[in-house]
Amino acid sequence: MGITVASPFPAWALPQVWAWIESFRDRVCDDYAPKSLDEFLAEWEQRQPRERSWAVYEEDEIGGVIAVQTVNPDAALCRCYFKRAAWSTAVVVPALRAVYAEVFQGSTVKISLPVFEDNWDLRRLALNAGAVEETPKHRPLRDATRRDGKLIGVRILSVFKGVSHGVA
Repeated sequence: MGITVASPFPAWALPQVWAWIESFRDRVCDDYAPKSLDEFLAEWEQRQPRERSWAVYEEDEIGGVIAVQTVNPDAALCRCYFKRAAWSTAVVVPALRAVYAEVFQGSTVKISLPVFEDNWDLRRLALNAGAVEETPKHRPLRDATRRDGKLIGVRILSVFKGVSHGVA
């Protein structure tokens, strides 16, 4: 199975991403996330001046999207969505590593990925891709956002340029 990443993510495929998100919304969205395709598209457009995106291809089919938003010249935030069929170490890990390597060719020295404290699957994949958990073990950022009206904690996983965590 060949995995490739290509930037930018094609706008025509954004409705597919929305469909993926809708299928596991409770795992990846807080109460402040877009509630409709129109809201999702508007938010995507608003982020574009500060964000770069990649399509993740399995063979010739789009299986995921990775977006990296510049916070300042040194730091960036990452978010990613994959369709269920592509949600595996064999797809997500090499895709994240490829994007991280590309971002680190510039001035960015740190890429962070905020993850709900109970999203063990994404945490495992991010760690396999070279991230380290910056929040202390068993101590997420408490009450960082709301999901289904209830406060939930967030963990911060980060990858650092020049640190050998499987990322060039």
